[in-house]
Amino acid sequence: MGKYGKKVLLAYGGGSVKKSGVYDSIIAMLKDAGKEVVDFPGIMPNPTYAKVQEGAALVKEKQIDFILAVGGGSVIDCCKIISAQARTEKDIWEMEFTDYQYSTEFVPMGAVVTASGTGAEMNNGAVITNEEKKLKTGIWGAYADFVVLDPVYTLSVPIKQVISGAFDTLSHCMETYFGSPRMTNVSDEINEAIMRNVIRNLWLIVEDPKGMEARRELMWDSAMAENGILKLGEVTDFQTHMIEHQLGAYTNCNHGCGLAVIQPVLYRHICVRILDHYDSEKTYGLYVTLPGYEGLYFQGAGINLRSEDFAFEAQKYDENMIIVAPQLDDWGERSADKTIAVTEYFLSHYNIDKEQVYINGYSGGGYLFSRDPAVMGRLFGQQEGDDRG
Repeated sequence: MGKYGKKVLLAYGGGSVKKSGVYDSIIAMLKDAGKEVVDFPGIMPNPTYAKVQEGAALVKEKQIDFILAVGGGSVIDCCKIISAQARTEKDIWEMEFTDYQYSTEFVPMGAVVTASGTGAEMNNGAVITNEEKKLKTGIWGAYADFVVLDPVYTLSVPIKQVISGAFDTLSHCMETYFGSPRMTNVSDEINEAIMRNVIRNLWLIVEDPKGMEARRELMWDSAMAENGILKLGEVTDFQTHMIEHQLGAYTNCNHGCGLAVIQPVLYRHICVRILDHYDSEKTYGLYVTLPGYEGLYFQGAGINLRSEDFAFEAQKYDENMIIVAPQLDDWGERSADKTIAVTEYFLSHYNIDKEQVYINGYSGGGYLFSRDPAVMGRLFGQQEGDDRG
C-alpha cells in the first residue's frame, strides 16, 4: 500500500465482512499503513449500474487515490467499473455500447477475495445489471493491481455461496472446454484437471464446510479458470452465462445457482434428448446420431440434431427413444472410442433395450463402431459371426 496515495475507498457488500472480523483486520492494516479510509458498503450480489455511479461519485467527491474491493466477484466487478467511471465525465455504458470506446484511465485498485468462484480478480471484465434497461451484461473496466487470495477469508460467507461459487468455476471451465478447437490440446487437458479438482473438492466442502484444504483448492481452481490459461488457443462458448445474465436481470437470482439450473438443461437440449416421462422400470430405445460430411464435425455437440433429420424421422416409428448426438474429433478410431464410451454410459445408466440401439451418420466413428466385433460383443453380448448390427 505504500505505493499508493493516502485516501482509500474500502468497498464491500453486506455485513458478513464485519461479522467475521475481516473488516476490522483490514482496517487495522490500512491504518498501520497511514491511510485515510472511506467506506463504501452495500454492493449487492448482482451489482447495478446505479451502484457503480454512486461509487464513482464518491471517489470523485472524496478524491480517492486507491480502491480496495473486499468481497467476491460482485464487489470486485463493481469496483472495476467504478475505477473507470471515476476517471471520465462520459457515461461508461454509452461509451462501450453506443460509441464502442473503452476506458484507458483508471483509479488504481486491489482486491481481497472473500468468496471465490467467479475468478473476477483475474481479469478486467465485469458483469453489471442496468436495471433501467433490464440488461445484465459484461462491461470492461480496470485490472486489480494486486489480489489477496487467502482461503481463511472465505469463512466469512455462507456455505451456500461457497458451493455456488464453485459451480461458477466449473461452468467457466465447461464453457471453455466445449468451445473450439475440438482436437485434444494442452489447454483442454489442463482444463480437465481443474474440472476434476472442482468436483472432488465440492464434495469435500459439503462434507466438511470449514475444511481449509478444499477451500484452498477451490480458490485456486477459480483463479485458474479465469486467468486466461485455459482459454489459450480456444474459441469459448459461454451460452449458459449469457442466458443466466438475462435471467438475473429480471429475477436477481444467485449467479451460481442460476448456472446450475440452466447448464444441465442446455447441454441436454443441444446434445441429448431424454424423455420427460422417462421411467426406469421401462425399457427404451437408444439412437446415437453422428455428424459427418461437409465439415460438420468439430462444430459442436448436437450439431446433427440441427442439421439432419435422422433421429427425428426415427422417432416417428418409436417415440420412446433416447437420442444422443455427441461431438466427433475425427472420422477415425478416436471418435469411435468416444462414441462407444458414450453408448456404454447410456447402456449402464438407463434401461435400454439392446435390441433397439441404433447408430447412424456419415462418420468413420459410426462405421468403425458397427464393424468392430469386440465392441459389439462387449456392448450387446454378441458372438463373433453374429450379423446383427
